Amino acid sequence: MLTYRKKFDAINDNWDNTQSRLVIEDENLIDSLKQEEVSRQFMSENTSLLDSIMLFIVIGIAIIAIIL
Repeated sequence: MLTYRKKFDAINDNWDNTQSRLVIEDENLIDSLKQEEVSRQFMSENTSLLDSIMLFIVIGIAIIAIIL
């Protein structure tokens, strides 16, 4: 049981270290980007979402037009 606990703690510790490293890398990346680049990426994500919604609506209208 003790060896299992040691392995579990080691895995947990590695997981925590990995997660904290990933958070630090994300923060460093965001810090290194200019505010304009961050906002530009956010705008492109919003545009992609709007494009997807519009495509869904157009396909829905086309299906309704075919049925009628």
